[in-house]
Amino acid sequence: HKHNSALSRRRDVSKIYKCKVVVAVAPNRKLQNRVWVDFYRSIAEGDLGEFDKFLQLFQESKTKLTAEWLRDPRTGKTCLMKALLNLNDNTQEMVEKLISFAEASDSLEQLINAEYTDREYKGQTALHIAIERRCKTIVQLLVEKGADINAKAQGRFFKPKKLKHGFYFGELPLSLAACTNQPDIVTLLMASGRTDVRAQDAWGNCILHALVTVADDSEDNTTFVTEMYDMILMSSQDHNLEGICNLRGLNPLQLAAKLGKFKIFSHILCREFKDKKHLNLSRKITDWAYGPVSSSLYDITEVDTNHQNSVLEIVVHNTKIQNRHELLSVEPLNTLLEEKWLTFGAHMFTITCIVYVLYIIGFTTVYYNQAERYQALMTASSAVLCWARVEAHLLLLVPALALGWINILYFTRGFKSMGIYSVILQKVLLTDVLLFLFVYLLFLIGFSVALASLIDSCPNSLECSPYLTFNTVILELFKLTLGLGDLQIQQHAKYPQLFLLLLGVYVVLTFVLLLNMLIALMSETVEDTAKESKNIWKLQRARMILNLERSLPKCLRRRFQLGTILKNSQGHSRRYIRLVAGGGGCWGGGRQNIQSVHFTAYLSSALRHLKDAIRRYIKC
Repeated sequence: HKHNSALSRRRDVSKIYKCKVVVAVAPNRKLQNRVWVDFYRSIAEGDLGEFDKFLQLFQESKTKLTAEWLRDPRTGKTCLMKALLNLNDNTQEMVEKLISFAEASDSLEQLINAEYTDREYKGQTALHIAIERRCKTIVQLLVEKGADINAKAQGRFFKPKKLKHGFYFGELPLSLAACTNQPDIVTLLMASGRTDVRAQDAWGNCILHALVTVADDSEDNTTFVTEMYDMILMSSQDHNLEGICNLRGLNPLQLAAKLGKFKIFSHILCREFKDKKHLNLSRKITDWAYGPVSSSLYDITEVDTNHQNSVLEIVVHNTKIQNRHELLSVEPLNTLLEEKWLTFGAHMFTITCIVYVLYIIGFTTVYYNQAERYQALMTASSAVLCWARVEAHLLLLVPALALGWINILYFTRGFKSMGIYSVILQKVLLTDVLLFLFVYLLFLIGFSVALASLIDSCPNSLECSPYLTFNTVILELFKLTLGLGDLQIQQHAKYPQLFLLLLGVYVVLTFVLLLNMLIALMSETVEDTAKESKNIWKLQRARMILNLERSLPKCLRRRFQLGTILKNSQGHSRRYIRLVAGGGGCWGGGRQNIQSVHFTAYLSSALRHLKDAIRRYIKC
């Protein structure tokens, strides 16, 4: 009975709307809102009967579906968008009727290309929604009717910085279809002839940049992202999509390195197409294979340091990603670093290490055995002060000597067995020790203030307390923390019992609790770092290799440049490096032709090459 009465009321309301709209073209804003609400409700519920009545109403009143009062006043949403956002069994038929109605009323283009106007979803069109809802038939219909295939959704929900509360896909419908794993719709859009494959969003990212951004290294995600990446690359090989750089100057490969996307990064570097049609898209070309042994050429054009924003420099110097050592294990990065180390890195490291050690020994000897003050002129930092016979030069001399010897730890990076110690020391000092010192200083200052206020400066107007100053109390408490102090400080306290109680609490909190917590945290840090000791050492050595290469003059850098320039099938010059591998996969498996060489071998050969290096430098 209630259902029948509701239907009757709807019919009555529909009649009222019809009379009002037909006679006065709905001049009443309140009446327009009622029409709009009930019309959108019929769309959301899939009520074809009421939906058809409203279309008849609009037809008789010559009302267009793009009329301002028929759109959501807050977001600019149209009835077509409403139908796509509320999928039901009748959505397909409703969409077709809406498009036919708009086509008959000469408002088709305005309807299908209408955009959201609010800040959250600004720029989103019906085509975006249909793609996101995976409605291939409706997408095809919209494309055939002239929908804007290159419309950009630029609302806050679609921005990269809002990834925690949104979804970034590159703004374009084609990128949305690719990032949501819809190859059929991607093929449909690319086959339309109106899609700009090289289109870029507000950040300069193209469709390949968007795919790299949505990659998350999970198994399912990696499968669809890599397949979609290759499909788009092969479908548009004449457009050189991998050569497009965004506003930060990064192409898709460099962006994968910047974001630390290991799976897609390794896939791009090791990508190989066997068919001749797409051979020029390969970054790895197998030259020959015999059993488990194969020889391959790897494209290092954007990888080596001679290229701006090189992949190698991005991986080595990008401290924002935690898996840099994994990225460095991918070929050809691993081989490239080993070749650089064998070509010039080991010899430069040996020479630099010997020169620095000799310098610091001479520096120390001169100042330890100085007979005259003017000998301090050998150091530029304290020359003026020493010549003026000012004792303040010691403020520069003392830390210079200490830090000079400590800096020798830098050269432990050349030794696999010793390089990890400097890394562990750095991590412990910058994490555990800093946190400990912060908490300890709070306790030290707090208890020092409290205890200093309890000390009687001059009891009985006789001898004054030696612990009168705040600095003295801090020093005594610090000695207690290390177990070097005594309890004589409490002899001059106004309330000895309270004073001893505070001292006891301080000792328990610092000496017993904080120090043991520090030891436990340092042990955990050392244990965690030791598990990745080999990878950390490789990363530290890689940074050292790039620093040494940067110090070379340009002529020597060109001379030591690795790889060979070859032309691909399209006649483009690319730089390749050869790698012979036996067994295993594209990375992490098999024994490479680059063998590690112990540092003692470098030491014996460094002096032999020193003369040749100096001659090259003078020549260039």
